[in-house]
Amino acid sequence: EDLDLSYRAQLAGWRFLYLPDVVVPGEVPPQLAAYKQQQARWGQGSTQCLRKLIVPVWRGDFTLAQRIMATLHLSQYLPAPMLLLLLLLTPILLISGGFERFPSLAPLGVSGVGPPLMYAIAQAKLYPDWKRRMLVFPLVTILGTGIAWNNTRAVLAALRSNSGEFKRTPKFSRRWQSSRYAMRGDASLWIEAGFALYALWGMLMAARHAPLLIPYMGTFFAAFAGIVVWQVADRWQMRRYALRDMRPKHYGIMKLLLGALKRVM
Repeated sequence: EDLDLSYRAQLAGWRFLYLPDVVVPGEVPPQLAAYKQQQARWGQGSTQCLRKLIVPVWRGDFTLAQRIMATLHLSQYLPAPMLLLLLLLTPILLISGGFERFPSLAPLGVSGVGPPLMYAIAQAKLYPDWKRRMLVFPLVTILGTGIAWNNTRAVLAALRSNSGEFKRTPKFSRRWQSSRYAMRGDASLWIEAGFALYALWGMLMAARHAPLLIPYMGTFFAAFAGIVVWQVADRWQMRRYALRDMRPKHYGIMKLLLGALKRVM
C-alpha cells in the first residue's frame, strides 16, 4: 500500500526529497515463519504494483534513467523465480554439456558486485563499525536465496490476480516461542528440503563436470538446508516452551491427587 501510494503521488506530479541522514530502523521477525510471511506479502504486493504501475510509469513525464530505476524497483521480487530456474537448470546443463555452448558469462558476473556494494555504502554511511556489520552479508545472501520458493509463490500469485489476503506480520513483546501469535509453519518446509537435496545433487554434478561451479551450487544447498534446519529448530523451541509452560499446571494437579490419597489412607 505504501509503494502504490508513493508511485501514484509521483505520477500525479508530487516530488520527494530523499534525506540520507534520516535512519528508520525496521523490525525483523524473530521467527522464520513470520519472516517468510512478511516477505511473501511484500513480494505479492510489489509485483501487483508492477502490473498496475509499469505502463503509467513509462508513459509518465520521467527521464529514461528514472523509468529504468522505477522498473527495477517495482521488479525487486522477480529474481526469486529466476533463482529457482537457475537452480533447476544448472545440473541439467552440466550433464548435457549445455554450458559449453554458452558464451563467456564473466561480464554478467560483474553485476554481482552491485548488492554487496550497495550494502557496504549504506552501512558505511550509518555506522562506524560498518566493516564488522558487513561480515553478516553472506548470511543475508543465504537467507535471501533460501526463501526463493516462498517468494516465488507470492510472485506467481500476484501475476495471476490482483486480489489476495492481507496477512499481518506477528509482533512479539515477549519471547515468541510461547506467544499465541507464533506461527506453526506450513508444508513448504518439505518442498524446500527437496530443493536442498536437488542442490546437493547439483554439487555432485558440478564436481564431475565443472568444479568451478561447486561453490555456486553449494550456496543453493546451504541456503535451502539452512532454511529447513532453522524452521525445524523453531518448531522444536515452540514445543519445548509449550511443555515447560504446562508443567506447573500438571504439578498442581499431581499435588491435589497426592493430598487426596493421603487423606483417604
